[in-house]
Amino acid sequence: MAALHPSGAGAAAVKYDLLTLLGIAGLSNGSATTIRSMLRLITLVTARYDWRAGELTVGQREIARLWAVDERTVKREMARLRARGLIVLRRPGARGRVAAYSVNFDVARAACDWSRVGPDFAARMASQGHVPHADAGSMVIQFPAAGLAAAPAEDDTSQNDGSEWSIARRSLKRIGEAAHRRWIAPLSRAGRSGDRLVLQAPSAFHATQVERTYGDAIARALAEADPTLRTIRIVAPDDVALRM
Repeated sequence: MAALHPSGAGAAAVKYDLLTLLGIAGLSNGSATTIRSMLRLITLVTARYDWRAGELTVGQREIARLWAVDERTVKREMARLRARGLIVLRRPGARGRVAAYSVNFDVARAACDWSRVGPDFAARMASQGHVPHADAGSMVIQFPAAGLAAAPAEDDTSQNDGSEWSIARRSLKRIGEAAHRRWIAPLSRAGRSGDRLVLQAPSAFHATQVERTYGDAIARALAEADPTLRTIRIVAPDDVALRM
């Protein structure tokens, strides 16, 4: 569902499912800040999202009026949503033209335990070729504390040790800044034995999602960095594979 062009028969159901994803992703977090942010995003999408083009082209003044806040609050909220990967800047604003954003429903989908909605919803999600991890309910969208504009970018120097993972990690920025910050940056080099490399994720859910979504990209980047690699594993901190 990354490419969103719902039209024709069944289009309304698809839109409702996507809005449901945003809702349960926010509610499963439990944070008042997150719930408010997701309500604002849902309202913006419901009112102004161009489903055919897959984008939002709304000025800050109009968003402020819709959310009943000032433009400064809009700027902070949009920065939070961008930092978490929920919205992506497609075209920056220019003289006489507002910025265009797309909504990354995949981020919300990864945070959801679909069974909370019902078996029919889970079946529709699965029919799209996506299967929820058993621990999906424990994964939440982490928002910065209220008042912060955005999460800070990771410091590459901390892992710039010349290893094959350090080289591959930098080249993987081609997947996009938000995706890299959320999924790739938290991975660390746990160890290597011959042609076998182990990467450690912060949790089992993170490891599963990275392997499913970015496994091929990671394999290609590591092959470019070190052609002698043959096996790559992405594991959780308590995985026995870390004790190489």
